Formats: sequence, C-alpha cells, structure tokens
Amino acid sequence: MVNPLVLRGWRMYTSLVTDTVPIYPLAVHLGHSLFCIASFRQWRQGQTKEEPSWMHNLVCSYFCFGFGGSSSADYIINSNTPMNLMSSRDIGVYWFLCYLAVYWSPFDIVYRLIAWPKNPVRIIIRGLESIDVMTTCTARVDKAMVFLPLSRAAPFLAGFITWVTGSFFRTMEYRGRIDQQIEVQDPPPKLWFATPGLYGGVSRGIIFTLAYYWFGKLLRGGLFADRVRLWCTTIFVVAETLDELVPSFDPFAMLSALTRGLLTGLARTLWLGRYSHAKKINVDSKKALGSRLR
Repeated sequence: MVNPLVLRGWRMYTSLVTDTVPIYPLAVHLGHSLFCIASFRQWRQGQTKEEPSWMHNLVCSYFCFGFGGSSSADYIINSNTPMNLMSSRDIGVYWFLCYLAVYWSPFDIVYRLIAWPKNPVRIIIRGLESIDVMTTCTARVDKAMVFLPLSRAAPFLAGFITWVTGSFFRTMEYRGRIDQQIEVQDPPPKLWFATPGLYGGVSRGIIFTLAYYWFGKLLRGGLFADRVRLWCTTIFVVAETLDELVPSFDPFAMLSALTRGLLTGLARTLWLGRYSHAKKINVDSKKALGSRLR
C-alpha cells in the first residue's frame, strides 16, 4: 500500500506539471526566475575588471538563462507574436523582484542559498526550474503544431530551440565584453552548433523533444500527450536532482557517448563522411608508394 503522504505529494506534483502549461503557477515561475538569475550571476562572477551595471545584469540574465529560448521559439513560430515579457502580465514584474532578491537581499542570503550545492533550497528550486524547462519545450511543440500544421519539422525545431538558444545569447554577451576580461576563458563559450560532439544540453533537447513529439503528439493523434509530458518532466527532474547530488553521473552524457561511438563505428565501417576522405587518402598514398617501388 502506498504511503498517503507520498500519494498526496505525487498528486500535488502532477497537478503542478499539468497546470504549468496553461496558467504558469507562481511556484514554478519564481523557481525558474530565481534559479536562472542566480545561474547568470554565478556564471558572470569575477570575469571582468569591474562589475557591470544593474541594468546589464537584469536584461542579460533574462535572455542568457531565463526566457531567451521561449521568446525565440515564439518568434520563429509566429513573428507577429509579442515576446512573453511584453504579452504576460506577470513575467516582467516577477523577474524584477527575483533580480532584487538574488542581487540585493540582506547578507546576500538568497543567492548564497541557491548557489550552495546540494542544499535543500537549491534542490527544490532546481526541481521547479526543471519543470519549467520541460513544460516550456512541450508547450512550444504544441504551439508549432497549431500555427504550422503542414510542417513536420516545425514542432521538433520549436521545442529544440528552447534548449539551446541560451548559448547563443551567452556567446554574444561574452564577445561583447571581451576587452574587459580579467583573463580570457579557455576555451571561451561556444554556440551549441560550434561545439564538437553532443554535450548535455543538446542531447537532452533532442531526446525529450523527440520523445514528446513522437509519443505524445503523433502517436494515436496526441491521445497520450499529457501522460508523456508528465513522464518526460519526471525523468528530467530526477536526472537534474541526481546531477545535483552526484555531479559525475550524467545519464544523457553516457547515452550521447554510446550513440556517438556506435555511429562512429558505422561510419568507419561504411566509409562515411570524413572517414571516406581519410580512406581515400590512405589508398592513394599506398598506390603512390607502390608505383615508386616499381
């Protein structure tokens, strides 16, 4: 028999995930905003000779870690749609209040609690941020299917964009202040498509976006969409919690490494891509060596 407290907690969690898409609950909104602003401050800490202005921190954190992905996806789906900062009654107000909490709380208590690894406050806030990440992705898949019903690629691209657009804004922010660096980062941040291989954000974006699109929206006409969204969110929350508690364990990085190894082996066997070019050079060099020996 399931413990009543566990059952009640599960029901609260499922209702929170279900409600996030249409109404954006305050708990998820605040958790997302607090975690993103603290992440920007932690990423930006001590990189330049002087602290940037408060306006810089307020605006850049919004696009680099907060709502850059969802705003970009909304614009690509329908360019006439105003960005969520302008269309929502609450996003701008809560973002500003969370900025004040992270940067200007007494004794810096809010930032210290969020940045302190493995403490319960950070784990809860990161869990709420994980709910926001997944429901934002699935909501953009749904929106693309409504606005662009003839495109088979649009739902996947709209969901995937929410995972990787932040790297574009972080790269632009970094390059905009390169002359102010105390010491140049090695290596400097790159766009997700300029980074070799599949790193965590890209692999997670591909896996979860495809899982929701295929099993949630295409399978039997979207009959299991709510159920697939719930389980994708749950898996992601568990993965993020494990990453917080055991940073060396990343199942998505392991899956990416396994997939890359299998595809690399297949490319070598069938002489695909750069391996075909390398094989041709090897064959030509052997022919040239044989002609010289004759």
